[in-house]
Amino acid sequence: MSALNSFATNAWSACRWGGALAAISLLATPMAAADDEQVANEILNTGISLIEAVRSAETTTAGIAYEAELDNEDGRWVFEIETLTPADTIKKTYVDSTTGNVINTKIDDSYEHSVASLRSALTRGITLANAIVKAESRLAGTAYEADLDKRNGLWVYEIEVSTASATPKEGYINVSSGQFVADDNQNSSDNDSGDDISDVSVSDMSDFALTLTDAIVAAESATAGRAYDAEIEFNRGSWFYEVEVVLDSGERREVRVDVNTGEITRNRQESGSFQLIDNRDIKNMSRAQIRRLVKRTESLCKKASTASAIRACLKRHRLK
Repeated sequence: MSALNSFATNAWSACRWGGALAAISLLATPMAAADDEQVANEILNTGISLIEAVRSAETTTAGIAYEAELDNEDGRWVFEIETLTPADTIKKTYVDSTTGNVINTKIDDSYEHSVASLRSALTRGITLANAIVKAESRLAGTAYEADLDKRNGLWVYEIEVSTASATPKEGYINVSSGQFVADDNQNSSDNDSGDDISDVSVSDMSDFALTLTDAIVAAESATAGRAYDAEIEFNRGSWFYEVEVVLDSGERREVRVDVNTGEITRNRQESGSFQLIDNRDIKNMSRAQIRRLVKRTESLCKKASTASAIRACLKRHRLK
């Protein structure tokens, strides 16, 4: 493995899902609409699981399930499961959450994507039931809703679970690879306030036209600098690579690269950054050494404002 590929693998950091995460959409009872907390509490008391309801609906319709949720219908808790049938029709099946009996099945024509794209997604990757199993294990909870969604060209299952304390949590699974794209380790009532720091599987990069290595090369070419850190991010509906580079002058820059087009969408000096070290040091250092210096300097030498002061600080801490 080349040094650049090794760096690209080791530089994997985090995926930030920008903006507010999708809230659960539930039908209203005559009294009030069921919210996350109500559903998260109720799923712990049902007679059957969401997975069992999914499998029941698939048997009833001979279809492939792609969405499922626990809902309150006129005071009665039921599972609503949507399936794609062999005849390319979409059916919604209602399953009693206590007995497991199928209450009703009807045609549903409200799906927002084409049936062809839906079938393509459902026949080339992980099943909804298996995705739920994986999410329950990863998030240590009981699933009460699972939705198929397309985010920037990537098909994902968004799965919401309730922990033993009835706390809602959610995770996203790549339909094609079956790997987690992100998971939420916060109470979902906090999700509207900002981005989540989440784990990302390297295998999910196969859905993008550019690899992390490609992005690093593009960022270094655009800045004539050396990359020392890189990560994949999701913000405002778009995926991008964020690469941090340091120039020969010691200036640090943040570069964003589109995951599909390779376009440089941002190239700016690091906010609040300082000159790291002079050009003689930069040219003789590996990416790993630069990365180590940046991280340690940020934590130990913040008060140093000049190259000589930073160098003295690094020497005191035996970083050089």
